Amino acid sequence: MILVRTPYRISLFGGGTDLPDWYFDNGGLVISSTINKYCYIAIHPTPVTAEYQHRISYSKTEIVENASQVEHPVVRELFRPFDKKECGLQLHHVSDLPARSGLGSSSAFAVCLLHAIKIYNGLVVDKMDLASEAITLEREVLKENVGDQDQVICSYGGFNKIIFENSGWQIESLPLSAIRKQEILDHLILINTGVHRTSSDINKHLVENIISGRRNLKNIQKLAEESLNLLVSNAPMIELGSLMKESWKQKVLSNPKSTTPLAESMFDCAINSGALGGKLLGAGGGGFMLLVASPEKHQVIISKMKETFRDVVHVPFRFEEEGSKCLISERY
Repeated sequence: MILVRTPYRISLFGGGTDLPDWYFDNGGLVISSTINKYCYIAIHPTPVTAEYQHRISYSKTEIVENASQVEHPVVRELFRPFDKKECGLQLHHVSDLPARSGLGSSSAFAVCLLHAIKIYNGLVVDKMDLASEAITLEREVLKENVGDQDQVICSYGGFNKIIFENSGWQIESLPLSAIRKQEILDHLILINTGVHRTSSDINKHLVENIISGRRNLKNIQKLAEESLNLLVSNAPMIELGSLMKESWKQKVLSNPKSTTPLAESMFDCAINSGALGGKLLGAGGGGFMLLVASPEKHQVIISKMKETFRDVVHVPFRFEEEGSKCLISERY
């Protein structure tokens, strides 16, 4: 059995500038960190006595004779080579958090399964290759309207800046002291709004209107650049909140589908309860909300949001550094 664990991520600044339709001509910059919430995938050969080729278990269970019958698009593409082998594969997926929630879950799944199959095939796993192959799979094979940050950060792990150019991307770890990283963590609140959506649908609107949203994407990119100095300095966290609040405003202006009346009501509730700023993670439209607030305000904000909005759930988290990782590799 092969068991691989791949982290989810929170994107702090620069989301949208990682879309190739933007960065090929304008460059891009994203500030992002993985967190200790994970996607887990286990794969194992199908028993020779089984009456099927592949068995896939995620939010549903699929038992099929060949990969073309698989509904899950990532599994369908990556299982095709195993149709021609003596036995197929069994896959079991579990997750710490729900899908379609702005934490890069779809890309984490792609990275995780790619990683598991590489290990299964006896290959050495290189994080750059892993990220690049996941990008190719999602964007070019599956034709998803996705940016390129999630595959990179989920592969590498850590608190990073990712620079995008027409020649490709590069990832660099931010030089944060342990004290500064803890201070940032202590000021963040992660809230599940209870609304699930498909990021590709929201990003499609942004891509189709990328010219009209040009000024706002430029502003988002500029704010990401400003955040670099703020994060590594001793600047007060109120500045982080203000910067995130402005970045979210520009995100909504670049793509109105990024927000909803419910999301705006939640933001108003959080700000009125003491939050310094925040944003919806990923493409927006629902999913997880990241807030910046002084630690002594956290409980007040969380309690008020739970009291006001029925489906709100607070999710404690920590930053993580390992990225996609093989936990078990046993061949029989």
